[in-house]
Amino acid sequence: MAPWIAAGLAGLLLTAPAASAQSPITEPQVQALLQTLDQAAQSLDTDALMTHFADDAVVTLVVPGPDGHQTFRWDKEEYARQLDEGYQEIEEYRFERTDTAIQIAPDGRSARVTATMTETIRMRGQRIYAVTQDDARLELRQGRLMVTRLDGVVLEFERQDAVDAV
Repeated sequence: MAPWIAAGLAGLLLTAPAASAQSPITEPQVQALLQTLDQAAQSLDTDALMTHFADDAVVTLVVPGPDGHQTFRWDKEEYARQLDEGYQEIEEYRFERTDTAIQIAPDGRSARVTATMTETIRMRGQRIYAVTQDDARLELRQGRLMVTRLDGVVLEFERQDAVDAV
């Protein structure tokens, strides 16, 4: 092999994107991340949740209102503040993820997770029941699987005076 061809190949290998050396995302990795996120949510632990969100993550939530739907959009810091404020008011909390579907991109560098989230909350003398359809985007960032986008649509929302435990 001519020396210039070998040098050219070596140059290509050295300048290839570092991400190509990363292992592709696997379904067990995604499931492990979901379990960690679910545990943090059940524990009302904002810091534990946010360690798995990319710095540039975006969260949107569409909620039904008296005049139609209202859309909220937060960056990572704003979302963490919203969670902290809400968590301080919660007396009891139950959370369940169902109908989870995981799709890994063909290049193995990103994944999409859809699921139904059911939350039952007791706060300020009220019982709140909510069902949300979530759509999360995950990416490998510096070798870690991170949430880069989370979109939720509230499908059901009920509020009533709490007379017993959640």
